[in-house]
Amino acid sequence: MQLARGGGYDAVQMREVSAQADVALGTIYRYFASKDEILAEGLVAWVEGLRERIAVRPRRGNTAAEQLADALRAAARVPEDATPLLRALMTAMSSPSITVAEKSRQLHTLMREIVREALGSPPPQGVDVDGVCRVMAHVWSSGISQWVGGVTPLGAMGDDLALTAHLLLDPR
Repeated sequence: MQLARGGGYDAVQMREVSAQADVALGTIYRYFASKDEILAEGLVAWVEGLRERIAVRPRRGNTAAEQLADALRAAARVPEDATPLLRALMTAMSSPSITVAEKSRQLHTLMREIVREALGSPPPQGVDVDGVCRVMAHVWSSGISQWVGGVTPLGAMGDDLALTAHLLLDPR
């Protein structure tokens, strides 16, 4: 993660990872077939930490939409200097590797857990929690892609997530 944060995807070389971790190159290859797998694992660890921080954070808002929007805005806060890292992570996640695909499934599970926690237990009556989780994961993923690609500014992802929460959950 440090290598990617400092120099993006190309800076993550297996020899450099080995040197930074102070382990033999063979040990790195025993656990990871590629840098995509290393970066995918790093992204899962990052989102796990994010989920843990959000879970202990007090829920804010009077409605399910407000509480979900607040939690997702907190989740979407990313330091400006993380752009090279997120670009590297997005590049790695597009790998056709079976291991990376498994990490992608783990990420979607973590995102669903974040959404479920924000909605509370039991969830609001009549809310399709699985549907909300799926849509929010897609908006989140798209928001990261657009920010990393320079299409939208940093704060747009949180705004889009909040808007989506309100569109899905506010009474018509």
